[in-house]
Amino acid sequence: MNDHPDEGNGDMFRAELRRVVDTAAARILNHPYHRAMRDGSLPELVFLHFFWQDSAYLLPGYGRALSRCAGLAPGHDHARRLAGLGLICLENRADQTTRFDAAVHRLGLTVESRQAPPIALTTLGYISFLTSAAVTSLAAGLGALLPSAWLYQLVTDDLLRHRVPGSRYAEWIESVHPGAEYGSLVEDFVGLVTEVGERGCAEDRETLLGNLGHATLFEWSFVDAAWRLDVRPHAPDAAS
Repeated sequence: MNDHPDEGNGDMFRAELRRVVDTAAARILNHPYHRAMRDGSLPELVFLHFFWQDSAYLLPGYGRALSRCAGLAPGHDHARRLAGLGLICLENRADQTTRFDAAVHRLGLTVESRQAPPIALTTLGYISFLTSAAVTSLAAGLGALLPSAWLYQLVTDDLLRHRVPGSRYAEWIESVHPGAEYGSLVEDFVGLVTEVGERGCAEDRETLLGNLGHATLFEWSFVDAAWRLDVRPHAPDAAS
């Protein structure tokens, strides 16, 4: 007989979170974008699309969504941890730009590449989803927000392990790997989401897992949009 039924339920819920995210990570890492990143053959324009859509738009939007979600947390501890993650994301935006500026010459990029393009529709859709979820309920917000943080750890770990030494993006991959400290942050985030899931009602868990799945699809679509150089179309001329 299980003397700690809540712990057992928590383990099962955590395992379900991991199953969804691991499945998404495998699919994302098999995308041509990451295969080309590992061997250094990724086209410059594709690299720039991903970098700017992430750094200029998605990362700050994600940080703000975390901060909004913190406002929904009923307890001070959860609110503090979520607000702290949001602050880290917003500060990391400046760190990413600094790393990019340092890599411009090494990667042979042009001065024009330092200017962010307009937001792409895929990016806009993802940010809108995160923003909406973060003001709907704590369960909805956490389900939407967890994949990005967790997948970043899994993807950067894989890129670091399998990069081709001396290839064009090898040093970039090393510079953007967040290190062991980030792994601890993700572990804490997963623990927080697990706590909310196991303490919530069945409807909360269903909402959380549903948004978790939606967010993993947005993560894949974000990578695919960079590969396809997805740009925001111009509105048709009124005279045409």
